[in-house]
Amino acid sequence: MIGQDAERLSRHYAVWQRLREARTRAREADDLTLLAYARDDLADLSLALTDFLRLHEPRDGSHFCPECSGTWARIPWPCPIWQNVEKSLGR
Repeated sequence: MIGQDAERLSRHYAVWQRLREARTRAREADDLTLLAYARDDLADLSLALTDFLRLHEPRDGSHFCPECSGTWARIPWPCPIWQNVEKSLGR
């Protein structure tokens, strides 16, 4: 159990670290360095966000988020996760 917790924390840290590095590159890197990382970073981040948002899509004609809803509360879709992404990325 301790080994699993340490591994999960390590993966958790690695995700935050990767996001920090991507933000830093986006702000500070010269154009050539940024281009070298952009293809992989954009593809990976886009795939991760797509998978994450799929978890929050209603299923089987429901109007509720399956991830945000629990035993005691059903959260209507778009849930806060979708609302935040739409606010950040929507045009």
